[in-house]
Amino acid sequence: MAVECANPVLLAFLEEMRDLAGERNSKGRITYNRAWESMKACPITFEHPADAAVLRGLGPKICEKLTEKLIKYNQENGLPPPRRNRAKRNIAGEDPLLEPPPSPPKKRKTTKKPYVPKLRSGPYAALLVLAGIGEHSSRKMTRAQLVDAAQPHCDVSFTATSDARSHYTAWDSLKRLIDSQGLIGRSGSSIYKYYLTEEGLALADSIRGTTNDPELPVLSPKRSSPQRFPRGTQETILISSAELPTLRLPGTMVHGANATAAPHLPGPTSTRTAAMPPKPRSAAHFIDFSDEDDDWPMPISPTFRVQAESRPTQQLPNPSFQPRPLAFHPTQPATQAQTQPSIPAFNPVTIPPGAFTVELILDNREIRTLDDRTYIQDELRKHDVNPTIRGLVLGDVIWTARVKNPSQYGLEAHSDESAEVMLDYIIERKRLDDLVASLQDGRFKEQKFRLHKTAVKNVIYLVEDMTVAAEMQARWGEKLDSSIANTQVLDGFFLKRTSKLDETIRYLARMTRLLKSMYESKPLHIVPSEMVTPENHRELRGDFYKPNGQLTPLYIAYPVFRGLCSKDEGLTLRDVFLKMLMCTRGITGEKALELQAKWPTPRLFWEAYEACRDQAARNNMVDAELGKLVGTRKVGAGLSVKLAEIWGPQG
Repeated sequence: MAVECANPVLLAFLEEMRDLAGERNSKGRITYNRAWESMKACPITFEHPADAAVLRGLGPKICEKLTEKLIKYNQENGLPPPRRNRAKRNIAGEDPLLEPPPSPPKKRKTTKKPYVPKLRSGPYAALLVLAGIGEHSSRKMTRAQLVDAAQPHCDVSFTATSDARSHYTAWDSLKRLIDSQGLIGRSGSSIYKYYLTEEGLALADSIRGTTNDPELPVLSPKRSSPQRFPRGTQETILISSAELPTLRLPGTMVHGANATAAPHLPGPTSTRTAAMPPKPRSAAHFIDFSDEDDDWPMPISPTFRVQAESRPTQQLPNPSFQPRPLAFHPTQPATQAQTQPSIPAFNPVTIPPGAFTVELILDNREIRTLDDRTYIQDELRKHDVNPTIRGLVLGDVIWTARVKNPSQYGLEAHSDESAEVMLDYIIERKRLDDLVASLQDGRFKEQKFRLHKTAVKNVIYLVEDMTVAAEMQARWGEKLDSSIANTQVLDGFFLKRTSKLDETIRYLARMTRLLKSMYESKPLHIVPSEMVTPENHRELRGDFYKPNGQLTPLYIAYPVFRGLCSKDEGLTLRDVFLKMLMCTRGITGEKALELQAKWPTPRLFWEAYEACRDQAARNNMVDAELGKLVGTRKVGAGLSVKLAEIWGPQG
């Protein structure tokens, strides 16, 4: 079969090779046929078969076979052997079937970078400790000694994994320094002792000169030994009034005789206490920047400007806030316009500073693993925080003020709980897997509903990241992001995200130090327990006026708070009715609220069914009233029939 082609001889060779492969029933027939089609469609004449490698389907082996056949063909026909043209021709752009010959990859010039450990990692801490920084000047240390000394400088635990599914600890990262980097050496046979090599000492000295780790000792020019400050505190920074910017701080940061007292709004507000004793002030202010980030909720208060003592304090206007004196004004009798029916008149109990301590209460279900149940409290004690472990009815972490002599202030003293006052901070901790589980079983919305009912002003929703399965991430990724955003934007909770459990523990320690500095220097005003009811506790925990006109928050005893937050105690008839309605499959919280708005009590709901003339009217009663609503509030015909079967009389 005559075929018009620019390379008929090569095309004939390919056809012969294709037919031979077909006779042998070889899979190579497909390869040769692809090469034959490319050669047939090519309009360029090749002087050497190797030039055909630019075509699709023709590789080096096929071109080599074509070269052998062409040499033999030329010898038989008295033709000169083929010579390959070495000239570079850009034939790739002439035809779409042609491919440019592959160019050899360029070798990259790689330069070995010096090893630098990550800040507050295992190698970072080990290098600094072995270099003799701080109290540990020994050049050789055992593993136990090195772990105890290096742990304050490291954010990852040397003994426990950060995640139950992980097997990595900070000690595992030291293998690189010992084996490949040669920065840490070890000696001994049964018990290894670790020390720094010359390279390790040089690296540790460079780290020491550049790091700003607050755990590291600060060398004083007047002392030869290091002066060590605990983590979370630093030397007081003296800032002049000209350099002081406008800050949004949890309270008033103005000092001096001319500074006017600014009112405090809901939530405790206080200046962070400086670590060093202050020097005499003139026209400057002392501010302690002890923590690196602003990772606690700001109290609900207007923004104040921090200004020099010579200028009066200016408060930004807040038109949305209108203070209202309640009926329990301690100095002036409440008028009829001021008194609300649910708020009786009383004098709050005042506990002076020094008569109480701020304590962290940790839920006893907050554990790391089933085999390591005391990890969280043990790590908190390493940060100088001694938590109290007990079962909490709501939340995972709270802070209370424990009164030293409760009987002096009319508080019961038969247990630690009865001598405690609930403060305005509560944390709900969720790992990602726990958050997915709470979304599945409905605990997520139920817990947020109960947190809203507590009237606690600072609710912190702490989300702890962890490694989740790819299937769970694909299924719940968007749902998790949406739920977290709704918690912050719609519910108004303060959202804190941590990367692992150790970071959560450090956050709890910082919060405890902050709350101690905010509360323990001020008096607490407590509402008498007999005055608090589920109906008025929101108003009672508002603010009242002191004689100097300053707003001061009110608190309630912890046993009262526990009773208000219990799932069973303190429930009104409306709350019980809502729970009864939501027991019906398909009745969500939105639908239950619409049903309760139409029929407020179970009796009225049952009497409405009694007034219907027949069963068909009962089946259609709810649908006729709520079937025209939009979205998730609509109660359709199917649910209407189901409710009639449950609540309506039969027959």
